[in-house]
Amino acid sequence: VYYRAPTSRRFVRVGSALLPSNSEQRAQLQDFVVKEGGELRVHSEPRRYATCDELSSETWAKRIQRHAEFLVVDKPAGVPCVPHVSNGREWLVPCVAAAIAASRKKRTREDADIELVPCNRLDVQTSGLVVLAETKDAARRFQQLLLDGKVQKRYRALVPGQSFQANQTLEHQISDSVFGKPVPRLIAPINAATDDSVHKWRDACATIKGATRCDQLQELEVELHTGRTHQLRAQLAAIGSPIVDDALYKGLSGFMWRENSDDQQAAFLVTAADRSDAPIGLQCSELEFDSEVFHAGEPWWMP
Repeated sequence: VYYRAPTSRRFVRVGSALLPSNSEQRAQLQDFVVKEGGELRVHSEPRRYATCDELSSETWAKRIQRHAEFLVVDKPAGVPCVPHVSNGREWLVPCVAAAIAASRKKRTREDADIELVPCNRLDVQTSGLVVLAETKDAARRFQQLLLDGKVQKRYRALVPGQSFQANQTLEHQISDSVFGKPVPRLIAPINAATDDSVHKWRDACATIKGATRCDQLQELEVELHTGRTHQLRAQLAAIGSPIVDDALYKGLSGFMWRENSDDQQAAFLVTAADRSDAPIGLQCSELEFDSEVFHAGEPWWMP
């Protein structure tokens, strides 16, 4: 539920229709007064994320690792790192905050107001490590660590197709949003002539540190050097090895943008892409910063 005051241009979240009927916040929302000239926006059919409620507070607590200033959480697939506009309750921070509050022997008033700031993001479909800052100052410090290249990130990816070699480099250009769609992203060769393209392009680089054969698939260990949106999903699909169960990029398998004449086909593929929140074979498996290394749990992939 969102409210815009008469003198404001912005909507502010005031509550959730998903709260239990006997909760204090639900009662406050029911008593909320809409002033004359104000506007109330209610999402009567919010986008739901069942995994948030399927895991108990005890299970969430086992997924939390502690740093002096941060919590490093092993996020399961199916949980968003930021709230969807229609659902401000089912996302990572409330799940972790509830687990922290439940783990304390004596509940305090502050437990209801635990504020955690996400410092990095993973897609809903991706599992693995997410850093939550316990203060805004800590969040700013982590962002500076990212900018300075002092955070090392490794992923596991399950893919079909070609054989990969250790220390193989994936180096391409990746687009920003295209054709009015935030995702999927396009991939172009690193030397493609993109200067006269209508799309905005950025460098995308990663190194495959290891590859293990798993039946008809390969489990890749990949180190990211740039952190672009959907970078690994887009890069691996473009070279013909889309991540397992990644419906969004399955149709773009083997497609690489090379020149402006490719836009017609690219527009068709982007528009036709299947946008699903189902889990995919991708995990942020390791984070290293401040001389500490954090690992995600195993088994990491359950088909």
